[in-house]
Amino acid sequence: MKSRILLVLAGVGILFALLAAVGLLHSTASSPAGAAPPSASSPPPATQPSEVRDDSSYVQTSINAAIAGHRPLVLPARRFFIGSTLTIQGASGLVIQGAGTPVSPWDPRSGWSAKQSGTDFVWTGAGDRPMFDLNPAIGCSFRDLVFTTDQGRSPSALVRVASKTGWGSGNLYFEHCCFALADVALQLGVTPSDPNCADVTLRDVQFVDCRTGLLTLNDQCVNLDLFDVIGFWGDKQSPCCVVHMMRGGDLRWWGGGGTLSGGSTVLKIDGAGDNAGTFLFTGQRWEHDGDYPVLIDASGPTGTCRISASDLSDATGGSNPTNPSPGCFRIGPGVALTVSNSIFQRAVATMTGGTSTRHSSLFVRDCTLPRPLRQLVMTDNAGACHWRGEGNSTGWTNLPLQDEAGN
Repeated sequence: MKSRILLVLAGVGILFALLAAVGLLHSTASSPAGAAPPSASSPPPATQPSEVRDDSSYVQTSINAAIAGHRPLVLPARRFFIGSTLTIQGASGLVIQGAGTPVSPWDPRSGWSAKQSGTDFVWTGAGDRPMFDLNPAIGCSFRDLVFTTDQGRSPSALVRVASKTGWGSGNLYFEHCCFALADVALQLGVTPSDPNCADVTLRDVQFVDCRTGLLTLNDQCVNLDLFDVIGFWGDKQSPCCVVHMMRGGDLRWWGGGGTLSGGSTVLKIDGAGDNAGTFLFTGQRWEHDGDYPVLIDASGPTGTCRISASDLSDATGGSNPTNPSPGCFRIGPGVALTVSNSIFQRAVATMTGGTSTRHSSLFVRDCTLPRPLRQLVMTDNAGACHWRGEGNSTGWTNLPLQDEAGN
């Protein structure tokens, strides 16, 4: 009797073992080796071709869960293909943390660096929509991420920041991020009347082959802090702008450089109303590939604009003060520019005067200036242009000038 019981128990054990084996085989067949079975909350496999893959739903769900749970969203090193706009609404303190950017920046001639180790958001959607839309968002951080496009499909902006009445967007932080292959990389504001899209910090950020790196469109775009923001452009036929303040504002930029295509501008300031803002521009060294770039173009402000520039190296590749290209700076009516402790290899500035009560002003001190003469180029109404120098290598108190014709 006892032997029969043992025989029955052994048979039951064999049956359970067979069932477990069948289940294991089924699980192994439906999942990649070493990976958990796929679920609705998992992104498509990274090996799936981008033409048939869209990670938008997965990333949006993950963002919503991070906002609701008040926890950071940590993403692995892989390419996330985004076909529809990702929205961040009503978020406060959201952190999106990636695995880093590639070892070398994007090169459109050879593609990404052979050593890819970054977390990339790749836009594959329509060209009239942003990839990320923050509206509104307060105190959000983006770290170790790449924002780019697939085969040149450029959105209206890779990241767009908007605001609503009573709740602006601000205190945003981008660190160790790369923006590549877009008409506009990062846009602050949608209309001039947006109540507040401001208080944004960029640290160790690259703009690579973007027509405009940072674009501001609203009147209250103030308190922008940039640290070691650099740009690279490979298309010699497409002049670009690293930072364009279309409505004036307030900006402090410590450290920057890179190689720009011919005819590009590092910082362009436009403005409206009575005040186009104050700007600090220091510790910069920009090289060129073609015509000389303009370091600061402030020929467009319609209000009062004050600019302080220091510790600059005009890396034009050799002294050429007779080059007919514009000077390092363009100064318009209502603009006062002070330049110090810098080295220039071409004409310092191109100035346009306004009226006796609204003139342009330039003060250059403790700088190394090129020889022969021609430090200043006048384009219009020279009587309303004020300039002087102090402690420069040439010993000139008043900067020698000439007009565009060389007179």
